[in-house]
Amino acid sequence: EELNQLRLENRTLMQQVENMKDPFYLEKMAREKLGLAKKGEIIYKILPPKPKK
Repeated sequence: EELNQLRLENRTLMQQVENMKDPFYLEKMAREKLGLAKKGEIIYKILPPKPKK
């Protein structure tokens, strides 16, 4: 069981390594996780509504 879990974790990590080689994936992560934008772009953040009292 532990061996299967380690193999699954290894496959997941290998997929992450492959994703990091893809410039489109890196751009997507930079935009989503870090809030980065290209020059001239405007980022709009939609905030959830405040809870009603």
